Amino acid sequence: MNTVRKLFKPAAKLAIFSLCFAAITAVHAQKQSAQQYLDVVIRADAFRGNAKRKPMVMEALGNPKLSAPDSQVTADRMSFVVAGEKGITSAKAEGNVSMRTRLRSKTASGETTDTVITGTANLLSMDRTAGITQLLGNVKIRSESSDGRVLTASAQKATIYRSRNEAVLEGGVTFTLTAPGSLEGPATFTGETFVYNLSTGEWSLRGTPQSQPNLHFKAKGSKSGE
Repeated sequence: MNTVRKLFKPAAKLAIFSLCFAAITAVHAQKQSAQQYLDVVIRADAFRGNAKRKPMVMEALGNPKLSAPDSQVTADRMSFVVAGEKGITSAKAEGNVSMRTRLRSKTASGETTDTVITGTANLLSMDRTAGITQLLGNVKIRSESSDGRVLTASAQKATIYRSRNEAVLEGGVTFTLTAPGSLEGPATFTGETFVYNLSTGEWSLRGTPQSQPNLHFKAKGSKSGE
């Protein structure tokens, strides 16, 4: 199960959390001594808002695209709630949401691994006050590492709960894992609810009363007589 943990952790933490406007909130949050600002650009056909409304709601309309270092989000429209010195307190991307980010990390052996993570959904929302970030509707995530490891995941809803540092996928959850050297071909998990603790790495996959969760894979074994 270590293979599952290694593959899922970067995909869950970055594809659902970092891409879900974490970059924007870092820019607009009150600056602290140890905090650095990120270079974020939002492009769209038009922007609109109401400066007298408190908090202010700003919309990016017509092919909006958010770009931050190594990450980008596109959708049919985006909206942001700006509350003075608190910066952006909530944000949404709606319609044909597409996300991409690149991660560079080191393995336990000290080797550097590059991972490209992409995702699509119907809706992406972030609420800083509640500490909740969600992807809703036909959620699809793909994580591909330079060492050949690939994870694809699909569900109807993916949620990050900041208070308990958990990622939860719900509704027809399917994971497919490919790990050269560890598995003979892909491993596939199916179930109804997947819960992953981003701190401890503990996870659970549950089904429904009518359908149990399923795991199918082929593992390398010793040849007969060895």
